[in-house]
Amino acid sequence: MDTYATLPGELEISRWRYRAYFASWRMWLLSFLPDSAGQWPLVGRDVKIWVRYRKLLQVGDLLPAIVYNRETGLVAAYTNLQCSGNRPWPVIKIFRDRLSMLPNLQHRQQLAVVAFYGGSEESRAEGHWDNIHPIVVDCLVSDREARARTLERISKTSWQALEAGLKMLPPSPGEGIYHVKVPDELAWEA
Repeated sequence: MDTYATLPGELEISRWRYRAYFASWRMWLLSFLPDSAGQWPLVGRDVKIWVRYRKLLQVGDLLPAIVYNRETGLVAAYTNLQCSGNRPWPVIKIFRDRLSMLPNLQHRQQLAVVAFYGGSEESRAEGHWDNIHPIVVDCLVSDREARARTLERISKTSWQALEAGLKMLPPSPGEGIYHVKVPDELAWEA
C-alpha cells in the first residue's frame, strides 16, 4: 500500500541534536557514513536508525502536539488514523520523548511532531492504521526558524482537533493511543 504524508515535515535533521537525543558519540560518527553502510556488519543497524530518523523528518506527517507532562516527558499528539474508506479515526497519542533536551518548555505548550504510521493488515482492511510513531521536531532540528515554521504550517483546524480530543481523555492517561470523538469537520480537515 502506497501512502504519503498529508503534511510532510520537510525538515533537516541536526547531527548534534541527534547525538544528544541518543546520548551517543558513536551514533553521531556513524551518521557521516553513506546510507549504503546500513548493510555493513557491526554498524549497519545504527546507520539504518540514522537513515530512518532523517527520512522521518523529511517525509513524516507533521502533526499538532502539546507538552502533556514536562516532568515525565509526556507529549500528546493528535492525528486521524484513517487510511481508506469514508470514516475518520481520530486519536490522541500520549508518548514519552526527550523533553529534557528542551529547556523552558511550559505545560500545554504547543509542539510540532513528525510521525510515521503503522498497522496490521486487519486494521488497514478496516480503513485505519493501528498506531503512529512520532517524535518532537525540536528534539532533532536545530534550525529555530524551521522549527517555528513547522508550528505555523499546522492548520488552525488541526490545533482545534487536538484541543477537542484532549477534552475526551480519561483522567491521568498513561502512554498509549486514545480514540477520541471530535466533530467530523475537525477530524476531516485536521
